[in-house]
Amino acid sequence: MADQGHWQSSWRLNPNEALGFCYVIVDKTNHMLYIGRKQYKVHKGKFAGIPHGWKIYTGSSKMLNEKIKEHGKGNFEFHVLEEYKTKGGLSWAEIWSLCYCKIPENNDLFYNRRIDRCSWKSTEKVTERHRRRLIKIVNKIKKGKK
Repeated sequence: MADQGHWQSSWRLNPNEALGFCYVIVDKTNHMLYIGRKQYKVHKGKFAGIPHGWKIYTGSSKMLNEKIKEHGKGNFEFHVLEEYKTKGGLSWAEIWSLCYCKIPENNDLFYNRRIDRCSWKSTEKVTERHRRRLIKIVNKIKKGKK
């Protein structure tokens, strides 16, 4: 699906219906992962409604982006876990994923170095598709590191 940039998913992403998506990036050179979230459009201020560069986005981790620059984008996989319609749902999905993977205990497997906060009520649940995709990708990488 060329109009999705480098993002891989088994469905067509829908920036007109969803606020954004939760994702995992796989570094194929060292089998490390990065979990994050990305909004499709700017939602505040004078730039509200303008696309947020999601098709070329590579995460906010400085360490990860240095590796992408060093090894080239072709050595990374960009997996969409799920799209979410609300800010609370999107934030909760990222936080759930980071907690599920025990990020503070697994610094050798993840580029992530912090867990953000969720300070609003989430009316959207982490979907089963999201959970299955994350577990599948993490387990695949863990097996490859043994």
